[in-house]
Amino acid sequence: MHAADVPKFLMAAFPGFYLDYEGREAWHSDYLTVGMFASQAVDAARNGMLDDFPRLFNAVEQGFKAGDEAARTMLVAGFLEDLQGIAVRFAEPGGAFDPDIFTQWLGPKTNEAWQALLKGFRGNPPDLKTVVQGVSQERDLRAMTQPELLALKRSYRHQQRK
Repeated sequence: MHAADVPKFLMAAFPGFYLDYEGREAWHSDYLTVGMFASQAVDAARNGMLDDFPRLFNAVEQGFKAGDEAARTMLVAGFLEDLQGIAVRFAEPGGAFDPDIFTQWLGPKTNEAWQALLKGFRGNPPDLKTVVQGVSQERDLRAMTQPELLALKRSYRHQQRK
């Protein structure tokens, strides 16, 4: 599997994704399409629509095993990183939405990538709930855009290296 195959591959596993993929040229980027896919996955989880998640994360695991380096990079940077960032944005300390809900479906390779992404947050947190608690003290996550969340995560990585 190549990076260009990732959006269709994920959509086959998650039929609830409602972006018209045939019109994706308007998006100009498979990464953006996969990021929108992550956003809709978080929406589905927040609304309790969990039936497709075992199949979705099995497909992600297969993508890590069968995909070339570009496909694996898209799965990490385009899907998992966006999934974490969006999940954190909609979570509140003690809130009803558990941003770690997705971990129950992670296969070994996907979990390895998930854990590596967690290390990018300040303090090497064990889970996204810890990230939510720490970041929410600094700023309302719901008010942040996705680029702001990614910039915040990068700043945490930079601070962690110091």
